[in-house]
Formats: sequence, C-alpha cells, structure tokens
Amino acid sequence: MVSDIANAWKGLELAEKGFEDWLLNELQRLERLEHLAKKFKNKCDIHEEWSTGECCPLSLSSVTSSRKNSDDFRWLFRHRLLHRNKTEEIPITPSPISVLAPGLMPDHRITD
Repeated sequence: MVSDIANAWKGLELAEKGFEDWLLNELQRLERLEHLAKKFKNKCDIHEEWSTGECCPLSLSSVTSSRKNSDDFRWLFRHRLLHRNKTEEIPITPSPISVLAPGLMPDHRITD
C-alpha cells in the first residue's frame, strides 16, 4: 500500500512536470506570437502612413535637395574614375623615358 502511494506520487510529480513544461512552452509561444503581432501592426501602420502620404510628403525643397545630392554624387564618381584612369597611366609613362635616356631612370624590372 505504501509503495502504491509512492508510485502514484512519482506519477503525479512526472505529470505535473510535464504540464509545467507544456505550460512554459505555451507561454513562450504566445509571447513570440505577441511580438510578431506588434511587429506586423507596426509595419501596417508604416504602410498606412506611406500610402496616405502622411509619412514623408514631398516638397519642392526636398526634391531639389535630393537632386543636388545626386548631382554631387555623380560628379564625385566621375572625378574618382578620372583620377583612377590617370593613376593607371602613370606606370606606362616611365617606359618611353627609360628607352630615350637609359641613364636617367633606374631599371626596376623583375628578372627571373
């Protein structure tokens, strides 16, 4: 009789532990769902503002400023590209000088 009570008690403890594990997993799942629902609501609000034009109304000054930044970027890109092309031509330039006046330029060729 005592062993029956002890076995029943162990079974009850195992069932209670299983229920606690299930309950903890369920709470974590619900917290995750709540987080995802808040994230979805935030995205919906942002989309709603964007679609109604409330989030970022365009003005002439903002368009002009954006255009100026774009032009500045294009100028900088062209300038860097031109500079790179000029620096790539520099190693080619000493070659004719070394041919014309071999004593003026040291020979930096790699020999095997």
